[in-house]
Amino acid sequence: MSEITVPRLNNNDASYVFLEWLFEDGQDVPGDAVVAMVETAKAVEEIVAESAGVLRQERKPGEECAPGDVLGRLLDPAESGSSSPAAAPSQQTPDEPELTVTEPAAAFMAEHGISRSDVASLGKPVVTRADVEQLAAGPAQDGERVVDLGRHQQAVAATVEQSMREIPQAFALMRIKGTVLAQERKAVRLETGLVFTTLEVLVLAAGRLASEFPMIHARRIDEGRVALADDVHVGVTIDSGNGLYIPVVRSVATKSLSQVTGELEEFRRKSLTGDFRARDLTGAHLSVSVAGYTDLTCSVPFVQPGQSCMLSLCGTQYEADPASGRRVPYFNVGLSYDHRVVNGRLAAHYLKSVKALLESPEKAAEICRGNDPAVPTMWTEESRDGG
Repeated sequence: MSEITVPRLNNNDASYVFLEWLFEDGQDVPGDAVVAMVETAKAVEEIVAESAGVLRQERKPGEECAPGDVLGRLLDPAESGSSSPAAAPSQQTPDEPELTVTEPAAAFMAEHGISRSDVASLGKPVVTRADVEQLAAGPAQDGERVVDLGRHQQAVAATVEQSMREIPQAFALMRIKGTVLAQERKAVRLETGLVFTTLEVLVLAAGRLASEFPMIHARRIDEGRVALADDVHVGVTIDSGNGLYIPVVRSVATKSLSQVTGELEEFRRKSLTGDFRARDLTGAHLSVSVAGYTDLTCSVPFVQPGQSCMLSLCGTQYEADPASGRRVPYFNVGLSYDHRVVNGRLAAHYLKSVKALLESPEKAAEICRGNDPAVPTMWTEESRDGG
């Protein structure tokens, strides 16, 4: 016999919603088959059977579940004749509409004296604790319109609260001249057709600098110790209007410009449909907050729990160069950091190194060409002089 348990699917959620069984109770399940589906705040995840057996369901769709909870069991054929665990008696009367109330929601209802008819007024087939908490908050005052934030935004809120509660954060900002990157983008586009932005180059720069600045990618363990990353995984914020996601580009130190560009484009597509999996959203050692609006000059992100730093990338502004009279692009890169792990001097040196990579024609060209000899660069003497 083996248990079907809920794995930890992401770092933000303490609980998930069990969506459905893909096999009937008592049905044979082959090994490595997807047997159930669980919804986190940001994705729908598949639960895979670790071994073959006869399914005995112990949880109902619609119930909340937490990492480690047992959803069901896979019995050996000889055990399959045993009866399933008795289901809890339904509290539903024939006059009430069909309604599934999760166990945490039912406990909250009992504690606060909320009846099934009260929650039935919500018109939801599955009622979670968050739904009942909304009822307990009371009706809106005159002139107010109440909207549900949704599980996705509630998970973001929980992460922000945890970060602000647990991590003493500081911030540094670096102004970077964008002429070199503008020249490089034009050169690569003309030669190969590849279109990329400053973001892709910043992700690659983080990978190149990781060995020089390991504390930027460190994870604090306790008062006296940190864990250093053995690879470089970089998360990137994406919000296409369906909520904030931070998918992760893995092993950026070994990837090319075209690979990172392609992965970020795929993540943007997934953000429109919510078609992320746990692996897409977990494992980052450093994250980048993208605030690419033209007039936004500074953005202070919060450090993600489990990380020590988060970069921010703001929009590009143009200023007239007094010497040449030409308009020159500038943008700001910021660094929020856990002051228990990273000091101001280290943060400043890191940002200066980022600036040096992005403003140097040779270094920027190496980043954009690195691990991808098919992507050439074209530098003019004018661009090498900083024009």
